[in-house]
Amino acid sequence: MKRTLLNSIPYVLSIILRIPSFFEPHWYTDTGIYSAIGKSLNNNGILYKTIIDNKPPLIYYLFALLEKIPISLTFEYQFLSLLSLLGSEYLLYKIVENKFNSKVAFIAIIFLAFFVGSTLFEGNLANVENFYMFFSLLSIYIVFRRNKKDRNLKYLYIAGCILGIGVLFKLPALFDGLFIILYFFYIYKFKDFFMKTIYIESGSLTPIFLFFIYEYFRGVLSNSLYYIFSTNFVYINYYKFNTIFGISHVLFNLIIFIVLFLFFYFLYKRRVIQSSAVFIALWMLTDLFSVFLSGRPYLHYLIQLSVPLSVVLSYLLYKFIKSSIKIKVIIIISPLILIYILQLYFFRSELSYQVKDQFISDATYYPNFISYALGNISQREYFNTFAYNTNVVFEKKPSTANINYVLSNTLTKLHVSNHHMFIMGNFPWVYYMDNAIPASPYVADFMIYPFSLGSDNIIHSLNEHHPYMILYYNDGYTFNRLNVFIRKFYRLLEVENSVYIYIRN
Repeated sequence: MKRTLLNSIPYVLSIILRIPSFFEPHWYTDTGIYSAIGKSLNNNGILYKTIIDNKPPLIYYLFALLEKIPISLTFEYQFLSLLSLLGSEYLLYKIVENKFNSKVAFIAIIFLAFFVGSTLFEGNLANVENFYMFFSLLSIYIVFRRNKKDRNLKYLYIAGCILGIGVLFKLPALFDGLFIILYFFYIYKFKDFFMKTIYIESGSLTPIFLFFIYEYFRGVLSNSLYYIFSTNFVYINYYKFNTIFGISHVLFNLIIFIVLFLFFYFLYKRRVIQSSAVFIALWMLTDLFSVFLSGRPYLHYLIQLSVPLSVVLSYLLYKFIKSSIKIKVIIIISPLILIYILQLYFFRSELSYQVKDQFISDATYYPNFISYALGNISQREYFNTFAYNTNVVFEKKPSTANINYVLSNTLTKLHVSNHHMFIMGNFPWVYYMDNAIPASPYVADFMIYPFSLGSDNIIHSLNEHHPYMILYYNDGYTFNRLNVFIRKFYRLLEVENSVYIYIRN
C-alpha cells in the first residue's frame, strides 16, 4: 500500500499542477490558431488550401473534432494534454526502469511532472509538444522494452508507425526516431543495424505516406508538402539572428552535432562509457538539436527536451547520492556549467525579452489562481493576469486576455455568428468565441509575412468571400492592397481596444 502511494506521487503532482489550466481564459495564440482552423474545417474549409498553417495536420483535425463536442473546448484539450502527460510519465518510468532501475525511473518522472506539468516550459498551455511526446515515448518504449519479442522486427515497424503519428502532430518527433537509429548504430553490427533501421523507418513513413495519399485524392498534395515542409525551412532561416560566425545556425548546429556524435562513439568503442550512458547522451543530443533548430527562444520547445533532461537529472541525482565527495562536486558543477552555456545559446536572439516577461508572469500564476478559486478576485481580474501579445514583434502596449472577451461581446451584438470574418491582427480565438468563419487562409497576421504569397492569398480570399466584417489592428502588419479593399467595400463601425471594426457596405 505504501509503495503504491509513493509511486502515485508524480501523477498526483502533475494533476495538481495542471488544475489551473482548466480555468484559463482564451488567451494563448497557438491554441487560438488551432481553434480557428478547426472552426474553418468544420465549415468546409480545406487544410493547406483555404486555411493555412505550417504544422502537420493532426492538431487541427483534433481541435475540429473537439469543437463538435458540446462541452468546454478548454476542458477538452487540457484534459487530453493531461492524459498525454500522465501516459508519458508511465512510459518514461518503464523505459528508465529498463535501462537503469526503478529508483532512477521514479526520480525521472518527478522531474517530468514538474517540467511539463507546470508553467516552467509552458507545458500547461497544451502545446503540440504535449501531444506528440506521448507517441514518441510509446515508440521508444516498444523498441527498448525487455522481452523476447524485441527480436521480432515487426515490433520495430509498429513502433515506427506510432512515431509517425507523432510526426503528424509536429515534425520534431522525427528526432526521437533519429535517436533510436543512432543508438542502433552504436550497439549493433551493420547487418542488424540496417535491418532494424529499415523496419522502424518504413513504419514511421507509413502514416505519413497514407496522409499524403489522402491529400493527393483531395487535390492538395502540393500544398500540403509546401506548407508542412518548405515553409518550415523558410521559418527556420527567417530572422537575421539565425547566423553564427557568418554561417547558417542550422549548419553550425549540425557541425556541433556530428562532432559530439563522433566523440561519444569514440568513447563507447574505447569502452570509456557504457551503452546506458550512450542512451542518455544520444537522446539529449538529438533533442537538443531539434530544440535549437529554429533559432527561436520559445519555452515550449523545451518540452521535447524535458524528457531526456529528466532522465539525465535523475541519473545524476542517483549517482550523486551514491558517490564520494569529489564526484559529488563534479556532478554538481558540470551540469550547471553546461546548462549555463546552453541557455546563453538558446536565449541569444532579439526575441529573448519575451522570456523574461513570461517568467515574471509565471511567478504569479499559481497565487493568482488560488486567489481566484477562493473568491478574492473576480473572473475579470483573474483574466487580467494573463498577458496578451497583440503581435509577436510589434507589441505597442500591454494588453490582457480580456481584449478577446471585449471583442467577442461586441461581435456577438453585431450578429457575426456563422458569417465569414477576417481579422488583420493577432486575435485567432475570436473566431471560435463568436462562431465566425475565417475568411482568410491565415488566422493570425504574423503568419502572413514569412511567405511570398501571403498577401496575394488574403486578397484572393477576401474577393471570394467578401466577409461580413473585417477587424483591423494597426500594430505594424499591413499592406496597401488590403487598405484599398477595405476603403472600397467597408465602412468603419467602431473602434474597440485599438481594433478597428469594419462592416460590409
